[in-house]
Amino acid sequence: MQLKADLHLHTYFSDGYLSPSAILLKAKAKGLNIISITDHDTLAGYLEASSIADSHRITLIPGIELSSDFNGIEVHILGYFIDHTSGALNSYLEDFVAERNIRTNKIIQKLNDNGIDLTLDEVLAEAKFSHVIGRPHIARALIRKKVASNFKDVFNKYLGNHSIAFEKKFFITPAKAAEIIKDAGGISVLAHPGNYKKELLVELLEHGINGIEVFHPSHSISDINFLFRTANEKGLLITGGSDYHGGNSKDEVNFGKYYLHQNNITPILEYYPNFSPHI
Repeated sequence: MQLKADLHLHTYFSDGYLSPSAILLKAKAKGLNIISITDHDTLAGYLEASSIADSHRITLIPGIELSSDFNGIEVHILGYFIDHTSGALNSYLEDFVAERNIRTNKIIQKLNDNGIDLTLDEVLAEAKFSHVIGRPHIARALIRKKVASNFKDVFNKYLGNHSIAFEKKFFITPAKAAEIIKDAGGISVLAHPGNYKKELLVELLEHGINGIEVFHPSHSISDINFLFRTANEKGLLITGGSDYHGGNSKDEVNFGKYYLHQNNITPILEYYPNFSPHI
């Protein structure tokens, strides 16, 4: 059996719609035998999935997606094979959640100051299982209250970078994110790099990152070819995945369509010779 790996999946513990168990079932149905749950800035989804992955004959690679900032541009760094017991990693994640909670309260206050009635409890009701509260949860609450009709409307009027309730995020640098992942025993990968200008991509790869996500739904064939060449020239690992969150038709189409073949996943597994995938 050939290995098929989707290394970019989200659950309802960050901004996805499905439980870890549901993700595992979908992966099995799509013929995937290796996955990584890479929730934003939390390990909760991975931890829950790790207790049941074997029963589905799915190999689960420990994963996370850390938020960072480079010269005012939000950059996401994926981490794989991290030690979930790492003190430094867990300390950072606790600080991150605390900062996000402060930001959420500031956004709600700005909305209230502008005559929009919204409470923290209403936002938390939208977050449900999520350990990291973000603008999508606030947006859902505003849509449910019919303050706005859809996400585009919400962000244009209330939550976008130049809107009435904008509040800057707490961020670390890409280099710091890569350092945190390395200290936790993992490898760092630049997520969806086709979304950045080529000049910026070259700069980002100078920050101690081990690989780049070549296969991603947002990448064109031209992007993929360029990223392949870049990875080979710089001796970087090649990864990929569907970046599945759920909740829309595109995500459902992408799940099981964007994955790594065996020749791409093998070099990654060679970093961890004791890691044995289900076949």
